[in-house]
Amino acid sequence: NESNKDDLVAFSHHYSTQLMPEQMLDAIVQVTGVRERFAAFPEGKRAIQLPDEAVDSYFLATFNRPGRESPKCTREVTPNVTQALHLIGGDTINAKIRNEKGTLAKLMNQKKSDRQIVEYLTLASVSRPPTDNELAIAEESVKTAPSRRDGLEDYLWALLNSKEFLYNH
Repeated sequence: NESNKDDLVAFSHHYSTQLMPEQMLDAIVQVTGVRERFAAFPEGKRAIQLPDEAVDSYFLATFNRPGRESPKCTREVTPNVTQALHLIGGDTINAKIRNEKGTLAKLMNQKKSDRQIVEYLTLASVSRPPTDNELAIAEESVKTAPSRRDGLEDYLWALLNSKEFLYNH
């Protein structure tokens, strides 16, 4: 507000920060309903439970999971082009959205309406119901997409790539 806009100390402001790689991957898994598979671990092991960086994961490496070479265990938090490209077109999100055993497929198999699916996905991903404007845009996008499935996949993709999903705010 006006009285503290120039304050830089004493927690006068909240600064949005990108989720840690493990949090982001676990959140994507939670929303899409498609488990991650890490070598030498049973399916469903959460990224946050991995013992160390020796467990291979392209997603976690791309989003700068820290190594243990340094005692500081610092994380590089500046987003980069590789991360953006992976979110936009990488397999982590896209394969999970399209998975026939995922949340979207289950909702469609249950014969849920477009509105019900949009409401469910929005609540599951950003922890709030969609606004009237978001509902209208989503429903129109689904109607004009090549198929209902394509339109709903695009909506889920947009949610998972939104700042509201990817950042603590």
